[in-house]
Amino acid sequence: MIGQALDHYRVIDRLSVEIEQAVQNRSVDALPALCTHLDLLQEEAKTCDGKVLDLLRRRRDLKECAEMTELLAIMQRIEARNQQMMPHIRSIMAVQRNELHTLQMGNFVLQGYRPGSQQTGRRISSSG
Repeated sequence: MIGQALDHYRVIDRLSVEIEQAVQNRSVDALPALCTHLDLLQEEAKTCDGKVLDLLRRRRDLKECAEMTELLAIMQRIEARNQQMMPHIRSIMAVQRNELHTLQMGNFVLQGYRPGSQQTGRRISSSG
């Protein structure tokens, strides 16, 4: 069970590195797919997490095993990476929010725009 959880977290760790690189490179287009994949992996890991916790409650000696030590190290690495990314993510979100606001304002302005003259199909003559 711990081995299965460890496998899940190794994959999450690698994906976390990819997300970090996308954030640092401001590859905003790549982030939705990466985050969707991460969400799926985290859902799978949740199931394992519950089973690992139940196992550790029954067998406290497993807290000291090598697999558990590695699992905790990976979790801590992921958490530290997430903390480092937060300022970058907030910056990207601020830029995206600003661009969205600008687009919404442009849309609002265009909705209120009406041409000054209507064509009636008549000829315009310069002689009165």
